[in-house]
Amino acid sequence: MNLKRHGWYLRYAVREDIEVQVWIPRLLCPACGRTVSLLPSFLIPRFQRTVGFIVRALGKKLSCSRQIMGFYWHRFLGNVNRIIAFFRDIFTGLTLPKDPKLKAMKLREMMEDFPPEEFSLLFHQRFRRSFMAI
Repeated sequence: MNLKRHGWYLRYAVREDIEVQVWIPRLLCPACGRTVSLLPSFLIPRFQRTVGFIVRALGKKLSCSRQIMGFYWHRFLGNVNRIIAFFRDIFTGLTLPKDPKLKAMKLREMMEDFPPEEFSLLFHQRFRRSFMAI
């Protein structure tokens, strides 16, 4: 059964210090009556900041508040095992340091080597969730 257009809604996306309004299309399933929003690849559900901003912030390439950094690191560390599984699927024979802090830093570096939107999209296709979801 085909989904039907069901309108749009306005969402804010923040990239560095620029705030942009983005129109998000909504679709309706005629069978069950549920709606689905089609987010662009640079946005993550329930996050106002773009994927690129989050990945660069984790790499300390952007300055943001300690509170935001703590929140992003908490989410990132909550998904370390899935991120490891993601990279092991791509790079066979992947070896990581035993120390959890060094392991997280290595994974963060590997994430930076991917285009952020591509990493987010491939991760979502693999696990059916965002790399920042807990």
